Amino acid sequence: MVRGTRYILSKNVFHPKYFYTSEFMAENMEIKEGSIVLDMGTGSGIIAIEASRKASIVVAVDVNPEAIEIARKNAEINGRNNIIFIKSNLFSSIPPMKFDAILFNPPYLEGKPKSYFDYAIYDYKKSIIKNFLRKAKNYLKDDGHIEIVYSSISSPLHMVKYAERIGWKVKKMAEKEIRKEKIYLFKLFWH
Repeated sequence: MVRGTRYILSKNVFHPKYFYTSEFMAENMEIKEGSIVLDMGTGSGIIAIEASRKASIVVAVDVNPEAIEIARKNAEINGRNNIIFIKSNLFSSIPPMKFDAILFNPPYLEGKPKSYFDYAIYDYKKSIIKNFLRKAKNYLKDDGHIEIVYSSISSPLHMVKYAERIGWKVKKMAEKEIRKEKIYLFKLFWH
C-alpha cells in the first residue's frame, strides 16, 4: 500500500516501499487540475497514478518493459484511464508534445547498470540526470516545470549546480529525513 492504494509489484521493477522516494514525491508533488503531465521512469506507476487524479492526461514512460506492464496493470486495478504508457529511454520515444509538468524520480546511486532494474537505481557519473536536464526543456510548456526527487546520499548539490549552470532555476519544495538519509523534492523552471 502506498498512500492508501494497493499496487502490484515485481522484483524486477523499482519498489516504492524499499526506496521511499516514490511515496515522498507522491505526497509533495504539485499537479494542477487539468494539466498534461509526463512521469519519467514510472516504475510501478505510483507517481503517474497519483498525478492522474488531478491531471487530464499523464504520459508514463520507462526503459524497463516489465515496469510498463506493471504500471499499466496498476492503473487498471486503480481505475485510472487517463494514463498513456510508453517504453522509452528518457525522451527517445516521446512524441513531440509539451507538458505542464515533468516528474522524475531518477536513479541516483553511483554504479553501472547491468539490468533493467539497475537503471532504476544506478546513474553512472550522473549521465542520466544530466541527459534528462539537457533535454527536458524541449518538452515543457512555457510556464511548465519539472519536479525531481533526490537523496542526500548522492550529492543533490551536484545535480542542482549542474541544472543551474545549464539554465534551470531550482527551488527546493520539500525535504524529509528517513534514517540517516535526507530526501529532497526540487522544482525546476527554465528561464
